[in-house]
Amino acid sequence: MKTKHMNTKVKVSLYLSIAAVTSLIFAQLSGFASSAPRISAINAVAGYGTTLTVTGMDSYQPLLYVLNNPTGQQHTFNGYTDGNGSASYHVNETYLRVAGIYRIQAVETSGKLATKISMFTVYPDQASAQTSQFEISKTSVTVGSYDFALAKVRVIDSLGNPIPQHFVQIVSDRTGDMIKPYIDQQYSTNDQGEVTYALTSREAGTSQYTAFDLTAQTRIGSTLVVQYTRGGVSSPSPIQGSFLQASVLGVGGDGLIADATPNAGPAYSFSFEQIPTSIKANQPIDFTVTAYDISQKVASGYLGTVHFSAMGSNNVYVSFPKDYTFTPSDLGKHIFPLSLQFQQEGTYQLQVQDTQKQTLLGIATVIVKGGTTDTGNGSSVVSITSPSPGSYSSNIQTISGNAPAGKDVKIYDNNEEIGTVVSSLKSQFEYTTQPLSDGPHEFAAISVDQKGVVIGSSDKVAITINTKPPSLQKVELVPGFSLTPGVPVQILVTSDPHMKSLILDMSGSQTTLTEDQNQPGLYTGSFASPATAGSYDLHFLITDALNNQSSVVYEQKLVISPDAAQSLKAVSNVKTEPGAYKVTLTWTDAENTATSVKNYKIFYGVSPTDLSSSVDTAGNVKTWYVPNLQNGVTYYFGIVAVDQSGNFGTGGTLAVGTPQDPAAIKGGLPAADTLISSDAVRGETGPEILWLFPLSFAAYRGIRRGARKLGRGAKAGRQ
Repeated sequence: MKTKHMNTKVKVSLYLSIAAVTSLIFAQLSGFASSAPRISAINAVAGYGTTLTVTGMDSYQPLLYVLNNPTGQQHTFNGYTDGNGSASYHVNETYLRVAGIYRIQAVETSGKLATKISMFTVYPDQASAQTSQFEISKTSVTVGSYDFALAKVRVIDSLGNPIPQHFVQIVSDRTGDMIKPYIDQQYSTNDQGEVTYALTSREAGTSQYTAFDLTAQTRIGSTLVVQYTRGGVSSPSPIQGSFLQASVLGVGGDGLIADATPNAGPAYSFSFEQIPTSIKANQPIDFTVTAYDISQKVASGYLGTVHFSAMGSNNVYVSFPKDYTFTPSDLGKHIFPLSLQFQQEGTYQLQVQDTQKQTLLGIATVIVKGGTTDTGNGSSVVSITSPSPGSYSSNIQTISGNAPAGKDVKIYDNNEEIGTVVSSLKSQFEYTTQPLSDGPHEFAAISVDQKGVVIGSSDKVAITINTKPPSLQKVELVPGFSLTPGVPVQILVTSDPHMKSLILDMSGSQTTLTEDQNQPGLYTGSFASPATAGSYDLHFLITDALNNQSSVVYEQKLVISPDAAQSLKAVSNVKTEPGAYKVTLTWTDAENTATSVKNYKIFYGVSPTDLSSSVDTAGNVKTWYVPNLQNGVTYYFGIVAVDQSGNFGTGGTLAVGTPQDPAAIKGGLPAADTLISSDAVRGETGPEILWLFPLSFAAYRGIRRGARKLGRGAKAGRQ
């Protein structure tokens, strides 16, 4: 029977979740071990055995172990519990040849007790140079045409399990060849263990191609040959975007150097240059980035911004300079002094890329040897990238980030461990929480090695969970909840501050309320009371800042009475007379008796749909001026009568007036010093502009607080 423990196979340790045992020990020591039946297994490597462990069963009972592999095939094994209700069973390599997720369960043959279904992972073995494949679609390609060859690499282990997320590079023995991922930006193997590159060349001749698995640091297959011949037609490259300048594995040197020239075309690719051939870990080094056009001339006019990154599982151990924007004085080439540093030994794949045009890029392979590989507490390589600090309406969060590849990452919430995951070969991890309680949460991630020793820890990320639907505290209608048809109504709603939207829906007619900038949590709007008598529900649709939504029907209804005798009639014959920083209005009121009118309210604004200000007249007068206006700005005015109880009369048509400079009035501008009839605001073919709908909160404040504030200046100007 072949058995392989994970501490004896260093090269495949990236695939293993060693800390499953550590987590179990910690749980027991912390008093978290459950007495309920449970089954667990240590993650394994394809072709090697593992052990199933059962606890919480009855003592001395026969058991049936059920194992389902990733293909759905089921296997069963027999066993017995001991005096503590525990048992273990070794599954040999015969049943663990397929990589993927395995499901396990243990059942007492009596049927009395059974564990819940658990899962463990069998990872692919290390990449096999013998079984992995490298092939090219054809051996002859025409230069200067749309012709190209496809090179496909399939990385698998000795059992044929595909190995994803392995960085693969294809190199040529000629510098004039171009190699680009056939699927844009895909340099690593997919879930089928495959990656494909497009091959072409600027020069006729014979090229020899070799494929390398940089993650496993092994060569794939044999060297393959492509013959490039000249064709009769010169055409653009068959693959859109820039090709990568081919380089021999392990050479991080100067690349191609050409003189800057004013005849150079736009940037087509980048090259890392002047990288030292001998690099030690934790040694800052200089390097140069040069932009080249399609003809390998220095693109001296390149003025874009570049971003640096590293590809492969060791990308977290590289420190790059910040994004850099080329200047005219760079002439397409910029030196980055002491800006590149590697924290560990190994082979690194570097990339420089234009931030706007992602196909404009360049790569280089660098080998780092010697120096120290000590990274301190590892805090720089463990981080949480999501969620970001803030408030969330979902009580299930996905915590993701970066950590050393193949290591256990423990997730903490408010200083309590809530789960463990294994970081991927791309040095990334992801963990989805169980439903969280409303309130503050503080997440942290800690990476540990096989012995449970902490490698590094992330900074804490604080968030707040809020799943409660928004609500209303108070609703006010002005003049009130019992009205006659066609009366202008101001609505004020008190709710939570900073709502995303608050909408009043009344029999299908919607009014959007806006929050008062000076009083957070106070939302205002305006509408005209319905024309038909009856009782109307005030239905509110509320969405808070976290997109929590609620639908609320207010407890009090709006009642519309058909008794029109209680409503004052509209004023008529409204005229405006412009003055310096003011407009004087006159009107007649033949429909209302003198004793029924207490005073008049003048609403005004710069738009007929937003009469955002108002003043009150001092008593039953038929002329008043509105002060503190801007000269040269057209204002719209509407006047309503107010009865002894403060109820508004019916609104009529709007009048317009434009305050004028005294010099302009004396100069005799047309109609500058004449009274303007309300007919002046009528459309050429449309009806009169009705103004009783668009009352704003500023108008309401004039209603609610009286004329002392908004009409202070107007009282002094009584005619």
